[in-house]
Formats: sequence, structure tokens, C-alpha cells
Amino acid sequence: MIASISGLAHSIVTSLRSRVVVSVVFTVLFASLVTFAITRMRWKGQSLVLGLFMVGLMIPVHSTLIPLFSLFLKLHLTDHPLSVILSYIAFNMPITIMILLGFYYALPREVEEAAVMDGCSVNRIFFQIVLPMTASVIATTAIINMIYDWNEFIFVNTFISADHFKTLTVGVQNFIGQYTTDWGAIGATLMISILPILIAFLILSNRIVEGIAAGSVKG
Repeated sequence: MIASISGLAHSIVTSLRSRVVVSVVFTVLFASLVTFAITRMRWKGQSLVLGLFMVGLMIPVHSTLIPLFSLFLKLHLTDHPLSVILSYIAFNMPITIMILLGFYYALPREVEEAAVMDGCSVNRIFFQIVLPMTASVIATTAIINMIYDWNEFIFVNTFISADHFKTLTVGVQNFIGQYTTDWGAIGATLMISILPILIAFLILSNRIVEGIAAGSVKG
């Protein structure tokens, strides 16, 4: 039993780790770009775009499973990690943008205005000035996204059937049979899945509080 738990956990954690890293990096990057465009630029449809992202917070995950499965089936992305990564990015973008908005509104514009006077391009302002200034809130959103992606069950269970692509939460089902359930193996597997997130939270908990508090007040 120990060997089976170890083998399952190792294979799943390896694929899950890369999937979580890719999802978190792209979610935070895209959300930062969107938030920068909304808070620092003036363009037609700005409020509409922000409203569309906020509407995404009200869409239940379960209502999108059939349309997403049909779409991924046509694109030949079922049973492929990309289907899960795209779903994670799409559903985590609204909450990530909402957390970033308060922080971006509170950022002083004087630093960016000085950079413009010195001839900095928009790309340099974003990557070399704004991103370093928002490091604390970026860490907060990254941790929140990592916790969600690590523990997510519905998308993986719907879009993925190959064992080597499944996550730990879905892999627990392998220990549930028709007539018997190996509760010891389930408990051990769940402990393995909890440890990385627990360690990350304990180490970076101050960052979470700091980032949320920093973006909670405008002005």
C-alpha cells in the first residue's frame, strides 16, 4: 500500500506542480496587464471590459463544464493539461484583477509620470517600475491562485482521464472501490497533498495579509 501511495503521489505531484506554476504565472501576468491598462490608461470601453471581468465572479463553475468540454473536444484538448491550465487562468482572472485593482488605484502616479518625462516606454514602465512596486500584492494573488489550482477537482475530473495527468484530489478516487474503501491510503494521500500548501502558507502568510491590507484602502 505504501508503495502504491508513493508512486501515485510522485507521478501526480510532478505533473501537478508544473501545471500549477504555469497557471499561476500566466494568471498573475495577464491580470496585472489588464489592471494596468484599466487603471493607468484611458480608452473606449474601459468600464465595459472591467464589468465583464467582474461578471465572471458570478458565473458558477458547474454551468460552464458542458460548453467547455464541447469546446475542448473540438480543439482536441480533452485529456490534455492545456485544457485545465486555460480553465484555471480564465476562472482565476476576475478575482485576481479585483485584488489588484485596489492596490493599483493606491499607487502614486508621480513615479510613472517622472519615468515618462525621462522617455520610458509603456512596456518599461510596466515591467521595470509598476511590477516591482506591486510585489507584495502579486505575492498575495500568486498564493491564492496556487491554493485554488492545487486543490481544484471539477475541471480535472471532467477534462482529464489519463492517470498521469490527474491531480492528487482526483487521484484519491483510485482508493475508492465498489465494495471497499482504503481509508488509510486516502488519509495518507490527502496529507501529502496538504503539506506543500501548508508550508507555503506558513512561510508566506505575512505576505498575504500585507498584500490584502495594502489594496484595501484607496488613496
